[in-house]
Parts: sequence; structure tokens; C-alpha cells
Amino acid sequence: MDQQLLEEEYAAAVRDLPLWAVIEASERFRSGRTLIKRRIGFRPDSAEFALEAREGMIPVRAQFVRVNRILNAEVYELPSPKDRAKVEQLAEAFRARSMAGADGRPIPTEAEIGRAREAALRDQVAALRRTGASGGISALMDRLDAKRGRPAQGSLVEEPTGEPDRT
Repeated sequence: MDQQLLEEEYAAAVRDLPLWAVIEASERFRSGRTLIKRRIGFRPDSAEFALEAREGMIPVRAQFVRVNRILNAEVYELPSPKDRAKVEQLAEAFRARSMAGADGRPIPTEAEIGRAREAALRDQVAALRRTGASGGISALMDRLDAKRGRPAQGSLVEEPTGEPDRT
């Protein structure tokens, strides 16, 4: 093959590549430390040479992408104390609106509801104990049923001790 034609073939293969990539690919071929697999002992053809140059560009392009992301990153200013106070005021107003019921009172949490129910139950049991009814809650319920004209059922109601009273 004519030398001039061979040089033109190599030049055409690397025409779109930067000169530094072509020079580095040439040095890697000369030293035998190529990035691509190749046949040892044979001169690379133009396609192999262009591929080696492109492989050498990958780390540089990756670095370029990282630097470009940094340079194009959005820059923002830290909020001033005045801005922070305004956001806190808006957040407090939102919390107040979202925690208020239709009547304007705060909506209780599940834990608060549970504590209120337990307190009401304790108050009711204490009131029943103050009546002096013997036989526990089931006997009192049977008495109430009898007053209403219903036969006593032998109700099963839990006593404050946690043990059911079966009558």
C-alpha cells in the first residue's frame, strides 16, 4: 500500500479526535500498554488506532462531565434571619390551622384520646363503687335490667381488677 494513502487513511480515522488523544494513543502503541486488546506484533489498522484514541478519552470526558456538573450547579444563598422568621411564622400558622377542629379547638392525638378514655373509665368505675352496690358491676347491671323490666342475663363485664365477673 502506498505510504501517502496509508497516512490519509489514518488521518481520516482520527479526524474528529483531539490531537492530544491521538498523540497519547500513539505513545501507548509504541510502549505496548494499549487500553484495547490487540494483536501483538502487528501494526494497528486505522480503526484500531482510532478506537485506542477514543478509549483514552473516556477518563478525560468523565472528568469533564464532573467539572461541568459542578460549574453548572445551582447556587443558592442561605436564608437570612428575617427569611427564617417568616418561614417559622408561616409554619406556625399552618400548624395552628391543621390542628384545629371545626369549633376551633385543637384536635387531640390518638394518645390523648386514649388517656382521656382511660380517665373517664376510672371515673365511672369510682362512681359505681361509691353507690355501694355489692356484687360488682354485673350485679348492678342485673338490677338496672330488672328495673327496666328485662330479665337478668348474667352479664359478663370486666371488673376493675381485670377479672371478669360471671353471675
